[in-house]
Amino acid sequence: MLLPLALLDRYRRVDLAGVRDGLVVLATSRETLRTAGRLERGATLTFRPEDYRFVPRKSEAPEMGRMRWFLREGWGFQAYYDVKTMTMQAAEAGILLPCFTARDMEIVLRLGALSPERVEVLVNGDSLAAVDLGMADTELVMRIPRALLFRGDNVITLRRNGRSARGPRLMALTIRPL
Repeated sequence: MLLPLALLDRYRRVDLAGVRDGLVVLATSRETLRTAGRLERGATLTFRPEDYRFVPRKSEAPEMGRMRWFLREGWGFQAYYDVKTMTMQAAEAGILLPCFTARDMEIVLRLGALSPERVEVLVNGDSLAAVDLGMADTELVMRIPRALLFRGDNVITLRRNGRSARGPRLMALTIRPL
């Protein structure tokens, strides 16, 4: 009688209840599992804006993996369909980090800012690091201890305290299991 409950996958999904776009829900569901599997096998993954461009009604359905499914709130209206730079539009912006096994990971964030500002990096709400961004592109290399991760869609949050209307740009994100 309890066998069906024992067979359930305990992969915790990010809340997609507010997303009213079937393509985004489908792409996020597929790509988080695909990405978690690749990380589980030890692959290093890099997300760059030029590699992730999907335009609804113009791109083909098999290209859904090119959608910016990994961007959460804070990147602007329908950021997953955007084809321009990935620029923070709010004080906080989230990035998905899917994983099957909580293990130490390393992330490399390459950020650019139009004006100097401080950015704090959080993983699932726990502070990981804070950095002052200048006008030049900055590369942050951070180790995420497995204690901050769980099986499922983890969220990396960038929190800024700058006063400029446009926040930092995410030029690239690299994730590698340690």
